[in-house]
Amino acid sequence: MIATVVVTLYTSRVVLQMLGISDFGIYNVVGGFVLMFGIFTNSMASTSQRFFSFALGSNNIKRFNEVFSVTMSIYILLSIVVLLLGETIGLWFLKNKLVIEPSRLEAAQYVYQFSLLSFVVTIIRIPFNSIIISYERMNFYAAISVLEVILKLLCVYILVGSSRDKLIVYSILSFFVLVLITFCFVSFCFIKFKRIKFVLNFNRQLFSEIASYSAWSTIDSIANISKNQGVNVLLNIFFGTVVNASRSVAVQVNSQVVSLVGNLQLATAPQLTKLYASEKFDDLRKLYFQSSRLTFFMLFTLTLPLFLEIDQLISWWLVEVPAKTISFTRLMLINSLVDSFCGTTNILAQATGKIKIYQLIGGLIMFLNLPISWLLLRIGYPPESTFFVSIAISFLIVLSRLIIVERLTKFAASRYVKSVIWPSLLASSISASIGFVIHNVLPRGFFSLCIVFSISILASVLSFYFIAASRNERGIVLNYIQLKLKLK
Repeated sequence: MIATVVVTLYTSRVVLQMLGISDFGIYNVVGGFVLMFGIFTNSMASTSQRFFSFALGSNNIKRFNEVFSVTMSIYILLSIVVLLLGETIGLWFLKNKLVIEPSRLEAAQYVYQFSLLSFVVTIIRIPFNSIIISYERMNFYAAISVLEVILKLLCVYILVGSSRDKLIVYSILSFFVLVLITFCFVSFCFIKFKRIKFVLNFNRQLFSEIASYSAWSTIDSIANISKNQGVNVLLNIFFGTVVNASRSVAVQVNSQVVSLVGNLQLATAPQLTKLYASEKFDDLRKLYFQSSRLTFFMLFTLTLPLFLEIDQLISWWLVEVPAKTISFTRLMLINSLVDSFCGTTNILAQATGKIKIYQLIGGLIMFLNLPISWLLLRIGYPPESTFFVSIAISFLIVLSRLIIVERLTKFAASRYVKSVIWPSLLASSISASIGFVIHNVLPRGFFSLCIVFSISILASVLSFYFIAASRNERGIVLNYIQLKLKLK
């Protein structure tokens, strides 16, 4: 996993160097704009995963195949809708509203078309992705990550040697990599899970049930898109493609950090759903709290040294660093830490199937990102203000969703705050204070960076072990260490 992250960051460095800051910004703002058409697809992803896991938890294979047939039919329909919207409204917006240099508009249109095709391919892949997660075949993700890294390296090699417009070449190469990876997902599912069958004459009642469930998830999807792609478009309109490039670098750094702990929630999702389906509520609560604590701990342990030394690391990583990259990256890492408290909570809410109020309240609060950010930019605030808005709103979302989940599951929000949030924040405050002191005392350089990383990680591990971890979790860690020592 670490090797995958390193190679991904290396390829990003070369791509930024080959494209240049402006073209890199064009690629990301245009690609991000295409993602705005994912209003329904993002909600359907969590919906299909929930229904697959619930069917497996109930050991109902017939129901599982009905879910597969219905979701595939819905995704095919959504693909057609996305293409129609993309080739009409989307193309008009690209040509008339986005801030792109006239000389690069033609290349931007190539990026747009291949991004649109890539998005359609991604839509078709979603149900297969949900099946793999529901069956908890996480080893497949490790294998596919290696393949994806190899293909990205090959793309970089071709890009460096190409004499054609590199922005267009990179768009084409990225599309074909996505097609190949999607083919692997589809092939794996049909080979490994032979009982999967697609039937056109699907269950209409189930179709209505999935559509109804997904409709409420769509609210959260719209809010997420407005928070990310919508704000990115705002930054383009107010500041141009260079700021989009800075935000894109920050997004890439943040996404790689989050991906290192993402598999934990990916593995937890089907387990939580199955425990709820089988009505094992004590085990459900225990896993919910443990997963939340562990997710925050792992993410914070990676984030702290990176936050402290990001200016040094990015100056080594990139040949040319876009303006605002450092501040954007730090603020985005903080935002991800706050959002991490919602990750497992979202999964638990989806497992109950009663998501109407949960998605409505959380989505409406999250949607405030767009109008508030627009207002601040309009009256002259810097682009960093959009991240501060996002962080503040994320805090409100965490609190509101805990209160709603208390109503859905009878798991007290106060107990979650006492057992998860408060000890996690206390442990992180202590380790962050130690890290900041060491960072400010030492001179800049490779040696001091190694010391800051080592002490920050050690401080985080010890703080969370003695403060945030439960007695049972500390016992598990001690037993594991003792077992390892005996084996040696």
